[in-house]
Amino acid sequence: MSRSERLLALLQHLRRHRHPVSGATLAADLGISLRTLYRDIATLQSQGAHLDGAPGLGYVLREGFVLPPLMFSVDEVEALVLGSRWVIDRGDQRLGVAARDALAKIAAVLPPTLRHELDSNALIVGPAAQVATATAPTGDSDAAAIRQAIRTEHKLHLTYRDAAGQDTARTVWPFALGYFDRVQVVVAWCELRDEIRHFRTDRIAALTALDERYPQRRQALLTGIDTAASYDGFTNTLNPTPSGAAMQAPTFILYVASPTASAAFYTDLLGQPPVEASPGFALFALSSGVTLGLWAAHAVEPAATPAGGAELAFTVADHDAVHAHHAAWTAKGLTMLQAPVAMDFGYTFTAADPDGHRLRVFAPTAA
Repeated sequence: MSRSERLLALLQHLRRHRHPVSGATLAADLGISLRTLYRDIATLQSQGAHLDGAPGLGYVLREGFVLPPLMFSVDEVEALVLGSRWVIDRGDQRLGVAARDALAKIAAVLPPTLRHELDSNALIVGPAAQVATATAPTGDSDAAAIRQAIRTEHKLHLTYRDAAGQDTARTVWPFALGYFDRVQVVVAWCELRDEIRHFRTDRIAALTALDERYPQRRQALLTGIDTAASYDGFTNTLNPTPSGAAMQAPTFILYVASPTASAAFYTDLLGQPPVEASPGFALFALSSGVTLGLWAAHAVEPAATPAGGAELAFTVADHDAVHAHHAAWTAKGLTMLQAPVAMDFGYTFTAADPDGHRLRVFAPTAA
């Protein structure tokens, strides 16, 4: 593999991951040494690649960096064409237009050989099964409103018509939209039924987008479905009431200087990647149902005080566990603010994250 091919392969590996990837993982995937990897990363950064991270924390490619046409293989072009044709055939009108426009933009920057592959592509999408006859007048505008509500994490008010033709009013938190040959299905938390429900779009008689955001992050809702043993377990975690008055499992939000850098830090500290990551916000879904958010301090509304000044406390079983975490975090290079010591609430030590938030580990004093 030539050096230029290796650099492009490295960029492709980074584009596959939304969360920081360790240097060791990248080096192993590419079959190169860590020293070579660090040189390649430095080269890409010098050429304008928006790479965040550092040795020991991992690396992530920020949004906005455009790869050159050379990155598309023939197989990738065929996958793009086939996927776009499926959307044109199965999606609503606006998605179909968007798919055609996307193909046109891709074609405009492809080199001649790949442009020929795109124009002469022989992969076709078979005819869909007969679409279910709509029992309600849902149109393309409603489909677009549903997708917008999912993107912005806003509630929808629906008039939903069941198979018997009975209408009910629902306020829902839409977080996914499934496309099938015969129907499209909205996956949402239903405040009326107090659980996750699926709504066929052809049975939505009326739809109103509400200004109110729902109280959970979309990605956390998706993660809850993927990881929960049953809907009941997920229901117990969320436990909303039809009126929305009950408190939800809390999200703790830390204001940080760089969500990307802090996400890399907490990925290593917690041993799990965030369920959502962007330059302005990152979210971790913890096993207890609690979520931890990292919000760019400069973007907080209303304006926030400077980063730092909060404390996260982690409970462990006993003194030995406190010492084990102290040793592990010291080895990771965390700043230690307090050595293990007995206090009135338990045996504890305190460290700091990159923004100065305190991280306390303690074993509670026996009652």
